[in-house]
Amino acid sequence: MILNLFEMRRAAYQVLGIGAPSLQRNASMLTEQYAPNWFQSEARATSLLFEQTKTGRDHFDVFLSHAYRDKAVVIGTYLKLKELGFTVYVDWIHDAQLNRSNVDSSTADLLRRRMRQCKSLLYLATGGADQSKWMPWECGYYDAFDRKHQHDGHVAILPVLEQAQATFQGAEYLGLYCWADVATSASPRSRALDIHRAKSASPTVRFDPWIGGTWP
Repeated sequence: MILNLFEMRRAAYQVLGIGAPSLQRNASMLTEQYAPNWFQSEARATSLLFEQTKTGRDHFDVFLSHAYRDKAVVIGTYLKLKELGFTVYVDWIHDAQLNRSNVDSSTADLLRRRMRQCKSLLYLATGGADQSKWMPWECGYYDAFDRKHQHDGHVAILPVLEQAQATFQGAEYLGLYCWADVATSASPRSRALDIHRAKSASPTVRFDPWIGGTWP
């Protein structure tokens, strides 16, 4: 089951206490343009979401590579993966001290260290992903690191689409990686994330066997 764009946004609005008289209107509230209205220095998002994480955690199931401009979708996806039982790293949640207006080599060093602490990288394929400068870098770095130090490249593309039956295309290089979908029968804490080859819904393996070296 591919994640639905509007459901991920709605989950974000609920946890942030944002009313939704118009889904399209509220969808713009958490983009780069409107973010300062709701996240002054990202403090609101951090205070609401970081309380659910363990301070000092240094190992995660998932490094969630994402486009910051799609922040509402990122929050909804983060919550969905946590509901399924995964520990998920998102830079502006776990490392709120990062200054996005002043990115330097120390930012890259921190992200490299965080990626090395994660069992996998999920590339959140949203509308803003194609414009992100960081996501291809994160994807390439993690793939190379994981192939050298673990089993194979545990990178998977996690599409978020407006319609459940829509077909995900994405940039050509994304076809080199496995894709991930939430299992149709997924229940809380079930860790039911299906991994399959690009553009092929079967065969699939669940997340934990995939991490252990079983490939679809």
